[in-house]
Amino acid sequence: MTEIQTLLWRAVEQIEEAIILTDASGRILYVNSAFEKLSGYSREEALRQNPKMLKSGIQGDEFYDKMWKSLAEGKVWNGRISNHKKDHSVYTADVTISPIRNEQDEIISFMGIQKEITHEVELEAQLIQSQKLEAVGSLAAGIAHEINTPIQFIGGNTEFLGEAFQELTKLIDSVEGAIAESISSAEDRQKFLAIFEDWKQKCDYSYFQKEIGQSVTQTLEGVHRVSSIVSAMKDFSHPDDGEMSKADINDIIATTLTVARNEYKYVADVEVELDENLPEIDCLRNKLHQVFLNLLVNAAHAIESKLSDTDEQRGKIVITTCEQDDHVIVTFTDNGTGIKEEHREHVFEQFFTTKDVGRGTGQGLALSRAIIVETHFGAMSFTTEVGVGTTFIICLPINQKPSSNSREASAITCQPNDCDRSENK
Repeated sequence: MTEIQTLLWRAVEQIEEAIILTDASGRILYVNSAFEKLSGYSREEALRQNPKMLKSGIQGDEFYDKMWKSLAEGKVWNGRISNHKKDHSVYTADVTISPIRNEQDEIISFMGIQKEITHEVELEAQLIQSQKLEAVGSLAAGIAHEINTPIQFIGGNTEFLGEAFQELTKLIDSVEGAIAESISSAEDRQKFLAIFEDWKQKCDYSYFQKEIGQSVTQTLEGVHRVSSIVSAMKDFSHPDDGEMSKADINDIIATTLTVARNEYKYVADVEVELDENLPEIDCLRNKLHQVFLNLLVNAAHAIESKLSDTDEQRGKIVITTCEQDDHVIVTFTDNGTGIKEEHREHVFEQFFTTKDVGRGTGQGLALSRAIIVETHFGAMSFTTEVGVGTTFIICLPINQKPSSNSREASAITCQPNDCDRSENK
């Protein structure tokens, strides 16, 4: 080996990008040390294998057909691929594959260079998610503001009509009684009452007396419902200033239920068992809204998926809170499909999802766990049984300690055990 060849070999071995060299049929002839570190496969395990050993399934056959067609035509291929490592965890890489030709201009080999960008992709996804949430928050705040004013005067006018109708009914009844009492002749009194009753029947007075009162009551209930939704939207969309403040977990849950009602009302009944004596905790209220919303939507989807395969009509979601050892415990339990054993270790991984395309990005639980563990120094776990359902357990410290060491200790000692409901009922 010449000095130049030795230098080239050392450069290839020491470069940070993973390099794969294959023959014309795609059989691996060489991988460098960076490939071993990235993939988890040793050089001996990779040699004579096909690079498809790395396929994660995220890209379909059509993707690879186009790639190989381009390479067969002698073109350099550039793209982004999600592969899986030996331990089946997924990484994302920018890939360049170049055909190598001999003196007769025949393709005899391919060289692939992979640069891992998993972290960059995660940051990009989180940024996009944050921008989307910010946009939704601004939209919700604007809608809430626009709805609030007309709802206020509709509510005020309806209350006035209800009160006026009650007074009008009293007036009619009083006039009827007063006139009847003022007529001394029994014959005249009977004649007046007959005429008055005839007019009441002609205008359907008894029907209006009953139905108008009920209509006003139902209208006011609807107005109050819209007002509560508007209030919840404003609260939900209110941005955090980055500083922790005291907040009531039960109130955050109630707001989330109001905002997300349309996500679960057709498939599940929600039961809440909230500790009324729960202390306020140090938190970023808006971030916890996001976590609870994600868990609620996931529970509804799991139940919906189960209902589609059974004769059951509705499922159930149970939300509980309690205080335990200087922490607040929150649980979300559903009787949905449960999580399959092979999926459980990947639940909190970025981009992992078992939902159909368009129903999930695989970021929700990863972001939720980051908010609970990294931002609030709490803990998040789950228990599950296939066909029975899943419970997500969140443990949050009541007080955030000023020092990082105290915070780390709080996260470590926070054991997300189920609440003992007997103490809180």
